[in-house]
Amino acid sequence: MKKGAVTNRLGFDLDALERPVFSFCELGSGVPEVGRVMQWTGSSWADLSSGLEGLPTASAVGADGTVFVGMKALVNGAWRSLIKKWDGSTWIAVGHPLDTIGPGLDRVVESITWDSQQKLVVFATEATSSSDTSMRVGGQARRWMGSYWSSLGGVLMPGAGKKTWGTPAFALAADDEPLISWTQRVDPADTVMSAIHVHRLND
Repeated sequence: MKKGAVTNRLGFDLDALERPVFSFCELGSGVPEVGRVMQWTGSSWADLSSGLEGLPTASAVGADGTVFVGMKALVNGAWRSLIKKWDGSTWIAVGHPLDTIGPGLDRVVESITWDSQQKLVVFATEATSSSDTSMRVGGQARRWMGSYWSSLGGVLMPGAGKKTWGTPAFALAADDEPLISWTQRVDPADTVMSAIHVHRLND
């Protein structure tokens, strides 16, 4: 990280040898925001950022040590959310960008994990406004089926008259049931009235 730069969207995981992997967005004075991915080798930090070509929003390390990032990237001139993996020398996209999941915009991959069959599962959300992307209006889990992203249930929406606030927590139970926890706030945002809600897929 450059001295004096501002970082956000920190992602963190450990590989099988318990070596940390960080992803983050870095914004320096007078330069465009860039995405960074760093992995500890045991004696130094390896910079995996070259060729990432986007802004990471989440990261995770697979059982085989492969580093995955959820990110926003320019695809055909538009910002889209997608998953990339590091093959040891370059970043490779996992399928196509995630398509619309709700009535919003600014789609963001919030979390990456694996199910009991070691299939990749992500949770993504959308915002209502490009000027205030901290307020989210819906989220959905997707599973990578080897050639396409399959939706896990419908789109999870906040309660009537509310929006989510901040980064949600996402996990899979032992039976691969998605579990989501997020903070809901009254819309327009009320600085006092907010509550944590936990959801599970009941298909």
